[in-house]
Amino acid sequence: MKLLSRKSLAKEIAIKLNSSNSSERQEIIKMLAAYIVEEKLTDKLDVFINDIALELEKITGSIQASVKSRFPLSVSLKRQIKELIIKETGTKNVILHEEIDENLLGGVTVRSPELEIDISLNNALKSFRFSQLQDQINYEYQETGGIK
Repeated sequence: MKLLSRKSLAKEIAIKLNSSNSSERQEIIKMLAAYIVEEKLTDKLDVFINDIALELEKITGSIQASVKSRFPLSVSLKRQIKELIIKETGTKNVILHEEIDENLLGGVTVRSPELEIDISLNNALKSFRFSQLQDQINYEYQETGGIK
């Protein structure tokens, strides 16, 4: 049996999902899951889901994005995030799925199939620590005259 390319499969699935009702969508997803297991492609599941989401975006003109924050987003911040996604992707419509993540210290992370934005305090602290480590390595390198 000849395998479809991942992109071709994603496009076909997206077309079928977009033009079907809820119970038909469940059957399509079950068939896709069976195909992925049968063809031993489970390690590529995230890629398949992303490809299908990208194809659905093309068909519907809408992007679905996951937004994580420590606290509920204000109406103003939701609007700003949507405007940013529209500017970056050229889409016409953005559907945000908000999630409270108590592991975040502050800020937000935004993920969609074609965009990832991390303006969280956690990420800023990681960047700061990395920058400090780089500075320390550069200082030690200059002090010792290089690698010996």
